[in-house]
Amino acid sequence: MRGGRRAVAISALTHGVVQAHQGEVAVRSEIGTGTIFHVFIPISVQGADRVVGPAKLAPQIVGQGRHVLCVDDDEVILLMMQRLLQHRGFKVTAINRATEALAKIRGEADRFDLLVTDHDMPEMSDLDLARYASGLRPDLPILMSSG
Repeated sequence: MRGGRRAVAISALTHGVVQAHQGEVAVRSEIGTGTIFHVFIPISVQGADRVVGPAKLAPQIVGQGRHVLCVDDDEVILLMMQRLLQHRGFKVTAINRATEALAKIRGEADRFDLLVTDHDMPEMSDLDLARYASGLRPDLPILMSSG
């Protein structure tokens, strides 16, 4: 803290995406109250007049009871992923520790149809988890994500 002010920053990724879409970020911060970020993205950009119809929507993903093992050390993200996937018809096992996920795969490898894992976790990265999981179950699809 310098001169009674707090430094407030957004991630380089967020800043890059907003700039790429010719947008702006406005920040308001008050000590003791908090910080508010407003992200402004234009509704249309140059060249938008060439669009002739609505974009095709991606097909809806339906789980049909398939079982997903979700691994993320952030409880909020984990709960959100669990709810979203369950809403789409997937059965979900949500775990917040990579070592616990490996134990589940080791003990019940055929139970899961997909492993979704966060990139940066305290115990190990998604690459390490994927490597160990692939050794236990080579045919298990793995989706790695990062916030």
